[in-house]
Amino acid sequence: DYGPYRQTERADIYKEYVDRLVSEGKAYPCFCTDEELEKMRAEAEANKLPPIYRGPWATASKEEVDAKLAEGAPCTYRFRVPKDETVTISDLVRGDVSWSTNTLGDFIILRSNGLPVYNFCVAVDDATMGITHVLRAEEHLPNTLRQALIYDALGFAQPVFGHVSLILAPDRSKLS
Repeated sequence: DYGPYRQTERADIYKEYVDRLVSEGKAYPCFCTDEELEKMRAEAEANKLPPIYRGPWATASKEEVDAKLAEGAPCTYRFRVPKDETVTISDLVRGDVSWSTNTLGDFIILRSNGLPVYNFCVAVDDATMGITHVLRAEEHLPNTLRQALIYDALGFAQPVFGHVSLILAPDRSKLS
């Protein structure tokens, strides 16, 4: 039995894994407001930089973080993406697919309302529910980098991935 099966009933499980990543330095709380994040996005765009997180909380001291937590300030939790690494998966359909971690900034894994984001919860769910194969549409291939990083950070074995072409109806709507 691998339940509960609904993500809405698994919040404690997700929080346990977020806390583990934080304690190992692989994730951190981020207290940036929407306005601050929008300003960072605009500055990156103006400077022709990729839209990755460059905020202060990735390098904040324990004292700074503890002070904000003690205030009860709302926060998200971000996964700390390792720099200068290459992540490769062996895809059943596409063969080896690789990404540089430098193309990805630290990403949110838990929203300020306590709900996990898709890429985090599917990695935790797949691993804790014994999923061995993930077959899905090619449009999910970009998600795989984030998921592979999460599997690795938590010490989970990655499932076998296969990304198949979309099947479209004559009106170009998705059938798969």
